[in-house]
Amino acid sequence: MGASVEGAMKPLLLLLPIIALLFMATTLPCRGQEITRKYHWVYDNRTYDMDLQIPKGLYDYFKKKPRVEDYTIYVTDPQDDGLINFLISLFKKYARENKLNEYDLFNTMVAWVQSLPYTSDSVTTGFDEYPRYPVETLVDNGGDCEDTSILLASILKAMGYPTVLLAPTKHMAVGVAVRQEFVKNAPWPIHVTPFEMYQYAYLETTGDGWKIGMVPPQYKNDRFLVFSLVPRAAIKVLSVQSRIHPEGQIPVVDVTLENLGSSPSVVTVRLAFDAGPGKVPYATKDSKALAVPPGNRGTFTLSLPQPPTGVRTRLLIQILSDNRKVDEWASGWQNI
Repeated sequence: MGASVEGAMKPLLLLLPIIALLFMATTLPCRGQEITRKYHWVYDNRTYDMDLQIPKGLYDYFKKKPRVEDYTIYVTDPQDDGLINFLISLFKKYARENKLNEYDLFNTMVAWVQSLPYTSDSVTTGFDEYPRYPVETLVDNGGDCEDTSILLASILKAMGYPTVLLAPTKHMAVGVAVRQEFVKNAPWPIHVTPFEMYQYAYLETTGDGWKIGMVPPQYKNDRFLVFSLVPRAAIKVLSVQSRIHPEGQIPVVDVTLENLGSSPSVVTVRLAFDAGPGKVPYATKDSKALAVPPGNRGTFTLSLPQPPTGVRTRLLIQILSDNRKVDEWASGWQNI
């Protein structure tokens, strides 16, 4: 936050907060130009080919989205639901044409994802970690373990299978709850992870030939981290600025944030004068709690709370998402 906030810390009797929230909805580009990708893979000694047209505007939209740490959001973002459902319709068409039952349809889709080339983030993007949204993996024609797992999880979840992401050490896979007949006669051990209501069978997405329940040897003794695929908010602070409001020469703070997640969030901005670790702040002031939909930005403008005098303090700016602190900014300490 720097000196700009510190300069606004004056022992003034301030007026009530001025609160403004301006939503700037993000809209997807028109369909326009399309990107064509061709896929070829083999399942059960039968070859399959698929041509897929992907709206370039949709790809550009996801390519420009900032990356978030929560992998759940890459699966639950609703903006690619139409493409995912169209992809599923193509697989169901293949199933009808080739007289595939549900088990073979399931494994055909798994074999397709496993056939996508493995590419390292550091080579293809220049970043050590760069999770891709499903549309990006389709256009880029592959990715690393997290990318193919996000893609397959998106498809299986949309088809109604209870699905999670599983994270062994430095790896990612899919966990899926399927009917017992899918695995009851399997000639290999079925690795399952219990979580909440289901037993999730391990599903590897990198490399050909991995069957449901098979775990690569290097991960067999790992404890898996489970990502429940429930839409979540992801609030990111874009800017924090201080200024003097023209009406009454009041020092105010502007906080602009964005919801990068897949679920709406009720956001509150809190200003507080810090009294030190473990102590109740000298003074606090909260903004009005307002809902920020996914893909939207909000700007909160608040006047400072009444500052203490004769103490050493600093200004804290806290961001609360659904009553949970998700971010905090602090000025330098100073005597006032």
